[in-house]
Amino acid sequence: MAARRVARFAIGSAAVVAGAYFYTEVAGCNYLGVDDLKGQVFILTGATHPGIGKETARELAKQGGTVILAAKNMDRCHQARRDLIYSNKYSTREVECRSLDLKSLRSVRKFVDDLPKGTRK
Repeated sequence: MAARRVARFAIGSAAVVAGAYFYTEVAGCNYLGVDDLKGQVFILTGATHPGIGKETARELAKQGGTVILAAKNMDRCHQARRDLIYSNKYSTREVECRSLDLKSLRSVRKFVDDLPKGTRK
């Protein structure tokens, strides 16, 4: 009985270690200290509501990236943009609002067509 417990513990421990290795090494979840994201463009949905989307937009803009807030409700998008700019003093060119309704393929195509050519990769 004790041998079974030891075997289960060993297997469980090995699974935890393997999972931690995968999370940090294979999945690329290590923070490498790259704080300069200038020249990179990030398109975010869900940044018009308080939560992870808005905080992600805040951090990306803080590190110099160009953030495009894609939203169906443009009033909320402009309000979120104002909040981001005024709360952290980012320049207005780093945070943009674009109309996007993910339920409509026509809207998605228009969104992609309206992106500047350098951002399409």
